[in-house]
Amino acid sequence: MMKQTSAALLATLALLAACETTEGFGRDTEKLGTNIENAAETNDGDGYDD
Repeated sequence: MMKQTSAALLATLALLAACETTEGFGRDTEKLGTNIENAAETNDGDGYDD
């Protein structure tokens, strides 16, 4: 249990360090959401590449 908690903490710290600030994390998250939304609009939704 301690290893999992430590791993999760290290992953969180690495993510926050990559963004440098909470504001940067918000911008990164917003950009990710926008990219997902754009991909969903581009995809016709049938699961096949026509």
